[in-house]
Amino acid sequence: MGINAKHLYELVIVPALEELSFARQNLGANVAKKLVLATIAHESQGGYYLRQVGNNGGYSVARGIPQVEPPTHKWIYERLTSDAWKDIRDAVFTGEVPRYRDDRLIYDLKYAAYIHIL
Repeated sequence: MGINAKHLYELVIVPALEELSFARQNLGANVAKKLVLATIAHESQGGYYLRQVGNNGGYSVARGIPQVEPPTHKWIYERLTSDAWKDIRDAVFTGEVPRYRDDRLIYDLKYAAYIHIL
């Protein structure tokens, strides 16, 4: 069992990327939305896995349905909190950017969509 692809696309990915498009129009493009969906389909088998599974069967490092690794997440998060991406931060977060936590990629689907495309 995984996440219904149509629901994921219409109810999570499209709204998340439409919010990002207020800051940078190309982030709301259909190709960007399809890229997020295709990545999720490949990386986590459509949302079947919330954590990467290692060769030994235990959890590995990547998290969330787009399977973002902690160093990549940290780099994107640091950009979000910098002046370089103030436009993006202001478009999607009211107030401050949520506190940095790798596990947020697991339980916050909208946040995972943001992070993946950024």
